[in-house]
Amino acid sequence: MPLITSPGFTDLEEELFGRIDKVKEEDRFASLAVVVPTGRILSRLRRVILESDRAYLGVHLLHHRAFAERILEGDPVSPSRVAGVDLLLPLLETLLETRSETGSVTRFARRHPGAMAALLGTLRDLRDAAADPEKLGGLLSATADPDELGEIYSSYCRAIESLEGAGLTDAAGQVQRAIEFSPRSPFLSELRAVFPFGAYDLIQVHQDLLLEVSRRVPMTYLLPGIGDGPAFRYAARFLERPLAIALGPPVPAAARSGKPAFLSERLNGLYDDASASPPALPGERVEVLTAAGARVELEAVARRVLRAHETGVPLHEIGVVARTLEPYLSHLEAVFDSFGLPFVSSAAQPLLRYPGPLAFLKLLRVLADDFPRAETADLFRSPALRLEEQLGHSKGVDPDRWDLWSRKAGIAAGRRQWIDRLPAKECESLVKLINLLGREADLWTKETSWPGHA
Repeated sequence: MPLITSPGFTDLEEELFGRIDKVKEEDRFASLAVVVPTGRILSRLRRVILESDRAYLGVHLLHHRAFAERILEGDPVSPSRVAGVDLLLPLLETLLETRSETGSVTRFARRHPGAMAALLGTLRDLRDAAADPEKLGGLLSATADPDELGEIYSSYCRAIESLEGAGLTDAAGQVQRAIEFSPRSPFLSELRAVFPFGAYDLIQVHQDLLLEVSRRVPMTYLLPGIGDGPAFRYAARFLERPLAIALGPPVPAAARSGKPAFLSERLNGLYDDASASPPALPGERVEVLTAAGARVELEAVARRVLRAHETGVPLHEIGVVARTLEPYLSHLEAVFDSFGLPFVSSAAQPLLRYPGPLAFLKLLRVLADDFPRAETADLFRSPALRLEEQLGHSKGVDPDRWDLWSRKAGIAAGRRQWIDRLPAKECESLVKLINLLGREADLWTKETSWPGHA
């Protein structure tokens, strides 16, 4: 069960695909699992496969939670759903309300609504850490009231167990059940190999699951972030954990990619004032620019991205790094779109800055409040609604005129007012649209109330 390490991902990816290829040479139909910690790494591996000449059958690319779900396939008693915060938070509130003895933790959580969510986060962290309710002791000694928090955690664990009768559990409970079911899992019995890839900071329940799986299926763990300098110390802690010890001594990945180790060589010297700078790469240069504002700076960056791409560098191998992306958020999409540059980013903007989600929110409010006049007229002006497509024609589609007619008709709110008070001939398209949305609202409210949908 080898443990393969590398400072970065490039050589580790080549190692992964080389090992997959070796298994496939022996049996092209062999079933394999590659388990990764994030959706971004998952997307990266899929793209690398698609851009290569590889064609794999039976290779399952899964993040850790999906891996647990696949292991549980075929378990007739496994909880079928993972409860979210919308269920766990009321569960915790009820649990605290029914406590006969109240200490400082309970009183504080009851008086400060935001503290309830923080307390739930702590309990979920303890569950993810596979903390035994009977052995918390020293783990909680630094808290204000360790005994009370230990009691709350024990009660919370029992409450989660009580949900299993209704087919529910939490994320940690699902993984724990996957560990217990592993010896009987049809999915695991079909696997020829498992390749955990890209994670050096796994929560304990995922480590426990991989350790259990390693006893049943040949496993090769591909671990990034392992190098010589101080920057790698945090990742190196993984090598002290039971899973890494069980896998055996770490083996450095072979330098298969043929690409210069530009970043990893420099990371070895990060936070080490005594280290010597690595030699410059052929053609390497650093350019310093000044720019009058965030937008101008982004435009300069975009021009250099285009210049690099024109020399043959694939776009997905070009990175733009900033200390913080916040000053650039309002310009990022507009600037890169103007240069025709597709991009992915860790930066996030509120959904309501985009016309589609904003129109959807307005639609929900209009339906929930039974077509209030001003909000309905504003909704119909949104281009995201694509009224011509909804109606099947463009004849008579004029939101500004609809707004004027609804004012003259004295409409306040209510579907019936829109239908009964508008002139039928002139407003035929508008009445048709109101009826169409009304039927949708009827279907939604048959399932549950509007608060229930929320």
